[in-house]
Amino acid sequence: MKRNPEAWIAALIIITIEITMTLLYDVTYNINDDIMIESVLSGTFSGTPSGMCYYMGVPLSSFLALLYGWFPAIPWLGCFFVLVYSCCAWTMLVLLLKKAETRQGKMLVCGFFVLFWFAFMASGFILIHYTVTAAVCGATAVFYVAFSKDDKGEGTVLLSFAPAVLLLWLTYLIRENVFFMVLPFLGVAGICRLVREGFSKIRRYLSLIGLFVIGFIVLFGVNKLAYSGER
Repeated sequence: MKRNPEAWIAALIIITIEITMTLLYDVTYNINDDIMIESVLSGTFSGTPSGMCYYMGVPLSSFLALLYGWFPAIPWLGCFFVLVYSCCAWTMLVLLLKKAETRQGKMLVCGFFVLFWFAFMASGFILIHYTVTAAVCGATAVFYVAFSKDDKGEGTVLLSFAPAVLLLWLTYLIRENVFFMVLPFLGVAGICRLVREGFSKIRRYLSLIGLFVIGFIVLFGVNKLAYSGER
């Protein structure tokens, strides 16, 4: 805990907020699209859990359908959305806490983040919607690229920015349209980072960009392949 106090502080704040919200309000799906996704994944719609729900990427939806097949009593889709939402909030708060160098600064960050959560994120937590979850996921990736500190040195760029890449892939799997809407903001965040560090360092990020593109192509190909055959 002493080595990474920001992570523990952020986890405590996020867990406390979300437990409080869960006790005060009923967490439910926002619109019929989310209910339809769960109906397909859980097998309520066809009688058998299926990952072919069209709304989400096949790798993710197939994994959730598998969980519904193993433990049908658990609302896996809602649990997944809440988990993603919570992890994104935690990631943003950890990054902000690491930017604050003094104890007073960290206390201010925590206070403002709690206000931000209730002002902008509380509704998305109570009324779960896959589009909002994808948007928060993509926004967190952009935030990570813009504000994270590369503490691991020149040779480990992939490790340093792996969370951002994973969040972007997850955004694509949750909702494709949101992923493409996030890309311009990602480009701006990348340019801002290069302005701070110097454009001469762009070469150190080529492997990261290559990994991101290859992963996207693989996920895109899997989706196309899954829906290309006759059904």
